[in-house]
Amino acid sequence: MDIYTIRDPKATPLTSLAIDPHEYLVGFSIIGSCNGLLLLVAKHGSLVCIWNPSTGDQLEVRSHRSQEKLIYKAWMFRMRYGRSIFMNDKYEEQNAWWNCRRLYGFGYDSNKDDYKVVAIMHGNSEKIQAKIFSMSSSSTWRRIKNYDEFNHMVLYDFDGKFARGAVYWVGCIVDNGVKTSKWRLVAFDLGCEEFKEIAPPEHLNNS
Repeated sequence: MDIYTIRDPKATPLTSLAIDPHEYLVGFSIIGSCNGLLLLVAKHGSLVCIWNPSTGDQLEVRSHRSQEKLIYKAWMFRMRYGRSIFMNDKYEEQNAWWNCRRLYGFGYDSNKDDYKVVAIMHGNSEKIQAKIFSMSSSSTWRRIKNYDEFNHMVLYDFDGKFARGAVYWVGCIVDNGVKTSKWRLVAFDLGCEEFKEIAPPEHLNNS
């Protein structure tokens, strides 16, 4: 799909996203695309959707259904009053979800003929988590273990870009809690499902 599809009368008509607009009033962000599929993320974070705009097929990846209304109300409360709605440890996990930066990546695993979504969460508590969702399993998120090795880095607020079987983010090295000018690429191999750090060419880095 490209810009000419919109004007080509012979092209397959685009379809509408079959999601209740009243349930997600805050809208969606387009995170990335791969082979004609789009990755959409609700701005309040309770829904990730893989959508084929040509066929209308879509796969919704939700948070726990019992938490969805609570998550939406918490997002609206934070937007209106500027603070968390959660007041006790019972909802510590949900509170942590709202107090974190979330970066996503989307790509294709040619070895397994599968599309995968990667979510990286940086919390205020300095706890960093990375999870992966496989389109073929359509079940739940799985935690990526070796991302704990990257606690010495801070990723910039840009979602990942897919190329040649991996998703890439850009970050910088942190020294004693201070960001440095030394930047790195963080790559996630969708085949072996592992992260690795890539140093840039010397003339592009102040190392």
